[in-house]
Amino acid sequence: MLRPRTHLRHLTPYELPARSAKSGVEPLQLAQNENYAAASEHAIFAAREACAESSRYPDPDATGLRSAIADLHGLQSEKIVCARGAMELISLLAAGYLEPGSDVVTSEFGYMYFRSAAELAGARVIEAPEPGFIVDSAAIARSVTDSTRLVFLANPGNPTGSFLPKSALAELRRLLPDSVVLVIDEAYAEFVEPNHYRSCFDMVEEGATVVLRTFSKIYGLAGLRVGWGYFPLEIASLLRVVQQPNGVTGPSQAAATAAIRDQRHVDELRARTITIRNDFARSLRALGFNPLPSEGNFVLVGFDSPSATASADAHLRTDAIVVRGMNGYRLPECLRITLGTEEQMQRVVCSLERWVETQ
Repeated sequence: MLRPRTHLRHLTPYELPARSAKSGVEPLQLAQNENYAAASEHAIFAAREACAESSRYPDPDATGLRSAIADLHGLQSEKIVCARGAMELISLLAAGYLEPGSDVVTSEFGYMYFRSAAELAGARVIEAPEPGFIVDSAAIARSVTDSTRLVFLANPGNPTGSFLPKSALAELRRLLPDSVVLVIDEAYAEFVEPNHYRSCFDMVEEGATVVLRTFSKIYGLAGLRVGWGYFPLEIASLLRVVQQPNGVTGPSQAAATAAIRDQRHVDELRARTITIRNDFARSLRALGFNPLPSEGNFVLVGFDSPSATASADAHLRTDAIVVRGMNGYRLPECLRITLGTEEQMQRVVCSLERWVETQ
């Protein structure tokens, strides 16, 4: 009989949303926080061009992509590590720093993959309370033990959409021991209101802090799997040891390099998404819902009970609209709805309005 590692017998696969809806109808997919818009035309062209070189292995160091990222953000390219999405970087951090007997701290409603990566490494996950669906820096600091190696924090949060200002993150870093690495996952940073966001990259220069980003969200390259992070040199060097070589494909590197150089496209998408987010939240409130304030490309919507949530979810699927149930986050009374175009969100509003009328 084959015998896997003992702790793996008790784990379940990372849960993805059910994508099915009304039979025979192409559903409107609003469950995975994908970008409603296509990637930059420059990125698409670059990927097609790079496919001509698909017989060659890609640059294992993603030199051109790291240089483009460094130029945009004013960073040191040697401290940048690129990978197959931010999820791989989370896994690499877990592989590099965690083992059975070590602890990870995250927030109560933190991104589920933090837990998955930690548990795969055999570590214990400690969840700090998140009152009012807002990350509590002091609660996270109080949850740290002598065995804690990593603190994982998504900012903006997924699935809540909440956002901590730079001052709160700096205070959290001050409260943590130097032996604990603070991992700030900024997958949705480009969707934050510009006057709310301050860069955290300077915290990396002070040590024991890393910042993760992705090309899967505002850049619209989810299918190409490209993420990157900014790390202290010691951590960057370790990740390159545990990382599979040639992981980011040539077309993915080319597309991401072209995408990050097209900031006009990013700026236009940010402005449009913020408008859609505000309008959608306003429409939900008009129907009697109380959506949480969000700085991501999604909105978390609460219902009166788990049964009402299940009913609304089923109704939306009957209208060929797929959103994300939150049972996996222990939020059975909530649905997370990814933002689509103005027309798509109006379709969601009309469907929910019909559901409300039946209650």
